[in-house]
Amino acid sequence: GSCRALVRVGSLDSGSNSREKLATASNMGCDTSKNPENRSSGNAVVVFVLGGPGTGKGTQCGNVLEEFPFVHLSAGDLLRAERKRPESKLGEMINSYISEGKIVPSNVTVSLILQAIQASQKEGKRFFLVDGFPRSMENFEAWQSEVGNKATVATTIFFTLDEDEMVQRILHRAKTSGRNDDNIDVIKKRLKTFHESTVPVLAVLKESSGLREIEASGTKDEVYAKVKVVINDVIKSAS
Repeated sequence: GSCRALVRVGSLDSGSNSREKLATASNMGCDTSKNPENRSSGNAVVVFVLGGPGTGKGTQCGNVLEEFPFVHLSAGDLLRAERKRPESKLGEMINSYISEGKIVPSNVTVSLILQAIQASQKEGKRFFLVDGFPRSMENFEAWQSEVGNKATVATTIFFTLDEDEMVQRILHRAKTSGRNDDNIDVIKKRLKTFHESTVPVLAVLKESSGLREIEASGTKDEVYAKVKVVINDVIKSAS
């Protein structure tokens, strides 16, 4: 089961702090139904959505929203919105990280995501797609410590795509997106960050709450058909 997997990750590599932490961290994605404290019909159910830049994460999340009772929280959008708030002390700092193609400090990202989840829960929402997170081991550990049992991670959807196609898609998107990170220099930095920081966390996500890989090279409808299978599984398991 998921809980045993967490302990196994810790024992695989006793020299790794990050992996040891997983063994003792909150039971993310574990079956806690035997513990009444952790079982809540209103508990937030989260699906992490990951993939390299240009893999269509936002598009597919939009498709899910049209058909299922999910709230879409994009880590990048939350950070971009915070950047634009004139009174935000965080905005300037976030701006410098994003323009360099770097990952924003984890506690900042997690606090923005958690605030958004809690605001939606007050409106009766329960299911959340958290898009573009966790992008690093540090992200994952910050989620464990900050969120803990406030949300259950059901699984991670990971979109796979050939790197050349990622670049072509982003350059095409740049013609209309108005995003200052949609240029070739920042794309290269984002791909480097993705390989160095995000790819290593996938193995840990797979062990802790499951990883569902989806090939993103087909048509939008073909990709969505695969996404839909995962979403149906999540809703069924949570009911």
